[in-house]
Amino acid sequence: MEILKPIDGFLVNEGFAGFEDDRAVSCGIMGCEKGFKPFADIVDGYHKRHFVVDGQLDTTTIVKTVTGYFEPYGQFPTDRNRQ
Repeated sequence: MEILKPIDGFLVNEGFAGFEDDRAVSCGIMGCEKGFKPFADIVDGYHKRHFVVDGQLDTTTIVKTVTGYFEPYGQFPTDRNRQ
């Protein structure tokens, strides 16, 4: 990924993330203040995640996993909070 424009405008928010499309968070660009709950949940969940379940490798993508953490917060491009 190459950032072509300044991202300073996002720094007024507690956290920000890019999107791959209307319903999928992009893990290519993310940032937050320390302790920002949605991102803290992601890190906590990652540390608790088991990548082998019942002898099978969990191949769920990071995009699907992270998007799942954001869904309860309702922060998607179609929402009024989009910048």
